[in-house]
Amino acid sequence: MCIAPQVSIVIPIASNETQWRNLLACFKDFPWPCEILLVGTTPPPNELENFVSRLGLAGRVRWMESSPGRAKQLNTGANTALGRFLWFLHADTIVSTAAVAALENELQRQPTALHYFRLKFQDDGPRQMNLNAAGVWFRSRWLGMPFGDQGICIERSTFQKLGGYDETAAYGEDHLFVWKARQNGICLNGIREPIQTSARKYRQHGWWRTTSRHVILTFRQAIPEFWRLIRKRSR
Repeated sequence: MCIAPQVSIVIPIASNETQWRNLLACFKDFPWPCEILLVGTTPPPNELENFVSRLGLAGRVRWMESSPGRAKQLNTGANTALGRFLWFLHADTIVSTAAVAALENELQRQPTALHYFRLKFQDDGPRQMNLNAAGVWFRSRWLGMPFGDQGICIERSTFQKLGGYDETAAYGEDHLFVWKARQNGICLNGIREPIQTSARKYRQHGWWRTTSRHVILTFRQAIPEFWRLIRKRSR
């Protein structure tokens, strides 16, 4: 039994972002009567309707406008979604048919979990990105801290009970959402099949500078959330 009609795919679009076109192309041959919600901060591009039609996705894709801020965009899409499950994807993600099949299996097996994928980086960044991929695996599998670029998928009812993404957070709204799920007893389920994300920011801003900044900001945010988790479990 295919769960695809129950899935709403939410994709926040940054200003002047164009890589969402490659992501939409990933879905052109998938037999999914699902909905794809593109959430931008501007009106839709002029070519959107023709582009979607050429992919054979007419009627499945909706563009909506939101206030600036990724958390606001994610919540806007989630609040409009109709599916039982919400699948949040970054616009620079590449998804394979194998990843879709793996998600379908896991949603049937563990429908109440928060699901995320193994992450691979595209060949548009520095050579050291294999170290980052290993770090992502360790952070998510052993520390329980998957990020939004790993394709978080969760039941819409659970998402709503958790209050959605924190729109007041200066950064890391996806990281904070995962902590909120853990603090409320939601199981994390890592899917072995990978999805790919762009590594261009590491090339543009420098590998060491970008990596070290992410590590510092992550643990600055994680430490108080970890203690909240400990206090909840000790009650």
